[in-house]
Amino acid sequence: MDELKIIENLKKDIKLKIGRSLDAPADFDFLSMQIKMELHEYISPTTLKRFFNYITSDVKPRVSTMSLLARFVGAAGWQDYCNEFYDSQLGSKQGEEVDEKESVGAKNEMAKGSAPSEELGGFTDIKEFHTSADGYSAIYKAKRHGRWHALKTLRKEFKGDKVYMDLLYNEFNNVYLRTHPNLVRSVGYEIVGDLGECIIMEYVEGENIIDYTKNNGLGSEQVLSLVKELAVVIDFIHENGLVHNNIKSENVLITYDGGYVKLMDFAKSSANFYVKYKEYPDLGAFVELVKEISSILPAGLPRLKQMLRRYEEAKKAQEIIKASELVEILREKVNFLPLIFSVAVVFSALMGSILTYQISGNSGYGKHVYIDSVHVDGKYVSDVSSAIVIFDTISKIVEDHALKVSKNLYKRVDTISDRTERFVEYSKAYRSLVKNKAVYPVKVLNKYLPKDCPEYNLYKSTLVQMTEDVYSKFYHSKVDSLRNTK
Repeated sequence: MDELKIIENLKKDIKLKIGRSLDAPADFDFLSMQIKMELHEYISPTTLKRFFNYITSDVKPRVSTMSLLARFVGAAGWQDYCNEFYDSQLGSKQGEEVDEKESVGAKNEMAKGSAPSEELGGFTDIKEFHTSADGYSAIYKAKRHGRWHALKTLRKEFKGDKVYMDLLYNEFNNVYLRTHPNLVRSVGYEIVGDLGECIIMEYVEGENIIDYTKNNGLGSEQVLSLVKELAVVIDFIHENGLVHNNIKSENVLITYDGGYVKLMDFAKSSANFYVKYKEYPDLGAFVELVKEISSILPAGLPRLKQMLRRYEEAKKAQEIIKASELVEILREKVNFLPLIFSVAVVFSALMGSILTYQISGNSGYGKHVYIDSVHVDGKYVSDVSSAIVIFDTISKIVEDHALKVSKNLYKRVDTISDRTERFVEYSKAYRSLVKNKAVYPVKVLNKYLPKDCPEYNLYKSTLVQMTEDVYSKFYHSKVDSLRNTK
């Protein structure tokens, strides 16, 4: 296989897709932006200039770069693109060598892998590989121009039934009008021999997300990347007026080539669905799938409970949220200890350090920060017998500030007369507070405590968690009060 030829072909496909000749700097900025928008991945304009030889370079493009560019033009990855190119070249040669008499004689031998014919739409090697047990469809795989496709059609008992024919066409129409790298592409709707009307789709080798996770021994970080891809494509179809209505592990395919998510089976999808303050049906199914995935991982997914809580809050408030927003909660690092445990650790560390830690070359006083009054000076003290531990005072300052900020912010929300809108604004206020929960505690800590103090990090994590607890308690009190108000 000549890799240089494949790369040149990839360049042509990219130029054809964006409709630009890529002979000016602005073209590469445009291409970089298009890739970012479509794949949510970044390739710098400089890298693209090297790839298209706009800048002379002897450096061979990285496989990861070629894989992204292959995905941009619709392939599952670089290897998949290479295979498609090879198959197309092989198919053309074989097509030229097929004897015309053999082609006519094999016209109706679908199951045996016949030569292309007009009746079969140019498809060969047609083989059934999936039939829905409780549905109305069957899926075949077939080759055309040397490339494998999936043909989705009606089962024999449903052929000719206008209701099911409309459902099949509706599925094609919904996906054909919306293209995304993580959607199984629909490329046409044709009559193929005895199969009748078929949705012509890309053929993807892979397995469902649960089996793929088990069989490849994936960890939580790897799984989170897949879940993030799924969330992005779910948000994409929602933003484009489409609801899948059947999100489950069987319909989330992970490709063998590259391990990319492919969302499939839009048989139950509905278009032009959007109701303000109403939850998308897909989100509930997405949350259930995340729970199912979490249950098969040895350590589960971090912050799953926080994600579920956020989902339930939005659902009760009839607030539209995004799947990707829920995944971001899963991806946040757990950087705190429970409050009670933290205080115990702080106390133990403090007492242990007083006994064991000494300042090199000095008289042996502990390098800890104490106060002997409300004033905090951050100096080393010699009279530890009369000192008060700084944490008590700082925690009071931080707690009072968190309560004050909450009261002021929610006071403004309380002026909103519409009950539903107030629910939504309560949630937004809570999220904005939690997002910045570490800002004030760190500011106070830096003012009163040197960063090289042994207790610094323990104090920090405890104070940040304390702040979040205040925000959470205040938020729930406001929401519960509103719920109890008719």
